[in-house]
Amino acid sequence: MADPATHATLVAAKQRAESEIEGRRAELLALSHAIHANPELSWKEYEASKLVAEALKEAGFAVELGAYGVETAIEAVYGSGDLTVAICAEYDALPGIGHGCGHNVIASAGVGAALGSPPSPTRPDCGSSCSARRPRSTAAARSRCWRPAPGRTPTSH
Repeated sequence: MADPATHATLVAAKQRAESEIEGRRAELLALSHAIHANPELSWKEYEASKLVAEALKEAGFAVELGAYGVETAIEAVYGSGDLTVAICAEYDALPGIGHGCGHNVIASAGVGAALGSPPSPTRPDCGSSCSARRPRSTAAARSRCWRPAPGRTPTSH
């Protein structure tokens, strides 16, 4: 178990994240429902990408729509530092099925996770990044979407 000070910091961070996400429950559900109501196929998610970008921008993220050379991809960044929490949100629909794949929920959950993870007073050196793009992309597009943010080194666990 973590030492008491670390444990208290983790508990406070979890409570802050829960409070932020819970406070935006209606907004996140509305985002999911709006994306579901307007299924857009891969590479054509114009309305969904705008909705996700707007939600993140309203929360204070620096948003780039059309990121990575993909017209409907988004990169949204909050904070700066050596440690970045990266979250992927997907919002494309399947032909003939719509959002049976649940990407409307994945998009809303990704936005919620990003909103719950901005830097805290105890970790101002942290950043949060939410990337949204077509998940079933070609290898070339995938490599463009997963380049690290400037000055940051990617890590995997």
